[in-house]
Amino acid sequence: MASTDTASEPSRFTEAQLAEMGMEYPPPPEVRCLHCGRRKAPFALLIAGKVVWISGGCGCDQERAAKEEEEARRAAEKDRRYAEKLRAVGIPPRYQNAVIDSNEAAMFLVDFDSRPGSGLYIQGTCGSGKTSLACALARRLFDAKKRVLVTTAIDMLGEIQRTFDDSSPTFDVVRRYVECDLLVIDDMGKESAGDWAVRTLFQILNARYGEMRSTIVTSEYDPPNLGRRMSRQGFGDPATAILSRLKETCTRIERPDVDFRSLPGGYPGGRATSGTE
Repeated sequence: MASTDTASEPSRFTEAQLAEMGMEYPPPPEVRCLHCGRRKAPFALLIAGKVVWISGGCGCDQERAAKEEEEARRAAEKDRRYAEKLRAVGIPPRYQNAVIDSNEAAMFLVDFDSRPGSGLYIQGTCGSGKTSLACALARRLFDAKKRVLVTTAIDMLGEIQRTFDDSSPTFDVVRRYVECDLLVIDDMGKESAGDWAVRTLFQILNARYGEMRSTIVTSEYDPPNLGRRMSRQGFGDPATAILSRLKETCTRIERPDVDFRSLPGGYPGGRATSGTE
C-alpha cells in the first residue's frame, strides 16, 4: 500500500506499487549516497497524474552524522544571530543568559503591560548582580517584542555628547533613549556631576516620565546618596527632580551584599543559546 504519513503529504509509491497499479512511468534515476556510495531507494509521487521520482535518505551512519552536524551548525548560527541582536540593544554577551532571581523583578515583568511607566531601582555593591538582573529583565522584554535599550549613564551621555562633533543629529540620539519601551541605565552615579550631564539625564528621564515609559536604574548608591553625588558640583535642582521621579515610579530592589564575581562560577551569565528570531 502507498505510504500516508500525514493527511497533508502526498502518497508515496514504490516502483512495484506503480507496476501493480498499471501506471506508466519513467525509470527511476539511480542516486547514490554521497557519504557511503550505496544506491538510495527511490519513491514516486503522483503530481497532476504524472509520476515524479524522489530519492529518499540512505540512513547510513555517515549520513546521520552529517545531518546532525548540519542541524548543530544551523542551531549555532541561530544562536549567533540572536546574540548579535541582544548586543545591538546593549545586552553584552556576559549577561545574555542572566537569570531573574528576585520576586519584585519577576512581578515587574508580569505587570509590564498593565502598569505603564513603572520601573525599578536596583541598588547594590559592586558584583552583587545589579547588571545581571537588569539585563535578564531586558532580554525577556526583548523576546516579547518590546523596544529595549541597555546602556550606562556614562555611555549614554557620551553618545549624546559626540553628536556635537559629528553629523549625527542630537535629537535623533536623544529620541532613541526617550521612545524605547524599556530603558536600562546601568551604574548611575558614576557619571560626571556637571551641569550639562545632570540636566541631560533629567531631560531624558523627565520625557520618559511624561510618556509613561518604563526605566530601570542600577546604582551602587541608595537614593539619598545618589542625589548627593549628582549634586556634588552644585547642580542640585535637576538631581532632586530626577530622584523625585524615580521614587514615584520605581520599585526599589536591594541586592544581597555579596560579590558574586569572587565566587566559583561567578554570577550566572553567558552567551545566549536560545531565543526568538
